[in-house]
Amino acid sequence: MRTANSAPEPDDENSWRGFLRKLFPGQNISRVQGSLNTAGEMGFVDLDRITVDSSAINVVPERLVKAHSAIPVKKDAQTLWVAMASPSNIVALDDIKIASGCRVIPVMAVPGAIDDAIKKYYGDPVG
Repeated sequence: MRTANSAPEPDDENSWRGFLRKLFPGQNISRVQGSLNTAGEMGFVDLDRITVDSSAINVVPERLVKAHSAIPVKKDAQTLWVAMASPSNIVALDDIKIASGCRVIPVMAVPGAIDDAIKKYYGDPVG
């Protein structure tokens, strides 16, 4: 039983997990928490100032890159950094992980720069 001064129970509606359940109904809360924890440590990439690693481009199919507006920028062993405007998009992260076979680390990027990079490295307009 909770008293006025006690901490919320782990799945109490007033707990962090309870809050996430309200925000992301029907989602796996452990996965949402993992994405949010990663987002707090997330970097930013200026796609206008870097050269995208060709080995990163080669492990993600064009259809996924365009569908999720997410472009792989660097690959090191089995780790793949992916520039995204919405790095908490769990579906995109899962799709890219499955397709590439890599651990995926999302990095923030400006949406217009992502579209330009997709056109540059994959060709054709996005969408």
